[in-house]
Amino acid sequence: MIILIRHAESVANAGQRTDDPSTIGLTDAGLRQADALARAWEGTPPRMISSPFQRALDTAKPLASRFGLQIHLGAVHEFTYLSPDRCRGTTAHERKNWVDEYWRRAQPDFRDGTGAETFREFAERVETEIREIAANCVPGVVVVCHGQVIQMACWLASRRAFSIDSNAMREFRVLDVVSPIGHCEQRVLWSC
Repeated sequence: MIILIRHAESVANAGQRTDDPSTIGLTDAGLRQADALARAWEGTPPRMISSPFQRALDTAKPLASRFGLQIHLGAVHEFTYLSPDRCRGTTAHERKNWVDEYWRRAQPDFRDGTGAETFREFAERVETEIREIAANCVPGVVVVCHGQVIQMACWLASRRAFSIDSNAMREFRVLDVVSPIGHCEQRVLWSC
């Protein structure tokens, strides 16, 4: 099985201003959450993979340290659908209208700007990375990543062949809003 874990509370989650999505760190509460996750973990994970984004790495480090594991980086980083340049120095509250407009468009091939990913690219990236992890899986591999990555992996796993179109994008957004993944929350995928 693959155990997907969302990162602990980040400064962006706490409403603070952020710059580059990859460098957003954890709050003090998030650091405590990551430590609590490591202390409560039962059994030694055979392998640990993390998003290269700082908040995921900071969540993975206490667990890896507890069990003497190396953290392997994977393409399980956050879905950056808004241009990082446009969002530099803003809060989640200040970005809300841009977020709403992005999802209202429901255009899977729309790119907001430099450094942004399209919805189709995001879906393909997550599908490819999870398949690769599953193909090389040691049962119980832990993947520390992001809420939308977990949502996408689970959403794709629950479907047979289907198109990434506007309807699929709307469906994904409803899932993400109605059933959010909490900090340090886990989901299990696929038996290896």
